[in-house]
Amino acid sequence: MSAIHLIRLLVVSVVSVLAVTAGTATAAGPVGPVFSTGPSVPLKMRQAILADLTGNATGFAYTIVKGGKLAYHGGVGFARTGPDGSVAMTSSHRVNVMSVTKPITAVATHQLLGELGLSVDSPVAPWLPPSFPLGDGFDTVTFRQLLNHTSGVNQLFASLSDAEQDQWGNGWDGLKFVVSNDITPGSASSYKNANYALLRLAIPALWKATGNHPGIAQITKSSVGIWYLAYVQQRIFVPSGVNAVTCTEPKPDTAALFYDATNPAAGGVLSHIAVGPLDGCGGHANLRLSALDLARFMAYLTHGKLLNAAGTTLMDTGKLGWQQNSNPGTSPGVYWHGGDGFWTSGATKREVHTCVMKFPNDIQATLVINSTNLSGSTQCGVLLNAYKDAPS
Repeated sequence: MSAIHLIRLLVVSVVSVLAVTAGTATAAGPVGPVFSTGPSVPLKMRQAILADLTGNATGFAYTIVKGGKLAYHGGVGFARTGPDGSVAMTSSHRVNVMSVTKPITAVATHQLLGELGLSVDSPVAPWLPPSFPLGDGFDTVTFRQLLNHTSGVNQLFASLSDAEQDQWGNGWDGLKFVVSNDITPGSASSYKNANYALLRLAIPALWKATGNHPGIAQITKSSVGIWYLAYVQQRIFVPSGVNAVTCTEPKPDTAALFYDATNPAAGGVLSHIAVGPLDGCGGHANLRLSALDLARFMAYLTHGKLLNAAGTTLMDTGKLGWQQNSNPGTSPGVYWHGGDGFWTSGATKREVHTCVMKFPNDIQATLVINSTNLSGSTQCGVLLNAYKDAPS
């Protein structure tokens, strides 16, 4: 049996057990806001998104949700094109959503801290692998500081030599090196993937401490990614009606690819974790989700089905899972997180850009762009501009 088949069997078996034992869903389906098709309000957001991106990307998919109902969704362009065949883009195509994984990790963290009666200002160190040596300061880094990037991790990275930076990574071994260095917690917010990659390591340990888990034993490099996936599947995706999420693409020969919009003939790339221990799966990136999957996540989060009111307020007011430039004075009450991936080969720049965003008036939107974006706006800027142009 190949390594990739073994990993798939492990993930499927764990998820199957969890789907049966999860108390948040029943055979009749998850409890929560109705997620049906059809327009709910005459939003102009759809027209603005189409106007902004049509002809400016190889393919894109979007959703707009109002009051827990799917108002508009669709795909434009191609999921695969050029030498990769011709497959139209749809809102059901799953891709590596990159850093849009982070708000999902944040929700998992808030859930577990709440269940254990812990504050976001609790230290993270007790929940990291015991074999990880901690540099000065790492014993006082808090969950809040990882969630809002004030841990000092990015400042630490900038201070290292080139040789030391080569040891840095967001998998098990790279993170072991990260935490072995001295750090200054409470530094100015400075974005770094390692903050959320460390949360991926902490989530299985927190889950184990609740006593309400399907047999977590020792958490290792080989198992940490599987347990992270199992947790988010049981506690986030199953309640939201989203099934079988992994970091591995089961059908790479037909999956959506990432392109250079100016040169699709160069072919696309597939970003996923194909084989190995999955220890880089989740936390900061690599969950494979569609625009529709993300719409469900955002609707159920907004409607209090994933976090209680106190948890949602904490996540919003502290921007503990949202990007730090969310909720600006020019757009109060708007929270978002974007994701970006880049693969450059000579003049060819294959990219992916994703965004989830929630607005006042119980509106959420999601966007997946599977190429360079020639519109002149960021992916989250496209959604924000569309909302500003639409009636309330």
